[in-house]
Amino acid sequence: MHIQKYVVTGISRLSGERVAVTAPHSLTKTQEMRDKMAARQHSRSAYKCLKIEPAEKEGNLW
Repeated sequence: MHIQKYVVTGISRLSGERVAVTAPHSLTKTQEMRDKMAARQHSRSAYKCLKIEPAEKEGNLW
């Protein structure tokens, strides 16, 4: 049985592209990571618009 893995993605303020910010984890762990990152977001953070996406969608990054 294959367990679905998820990553947190965000829009890079440098390139303007959506990139994976974390390594693949379970959905609950990924949600916790996204919430923690979103709580400390500020105007100088490197990523904006954080989102959880399936790890397969990101291709072979990991």
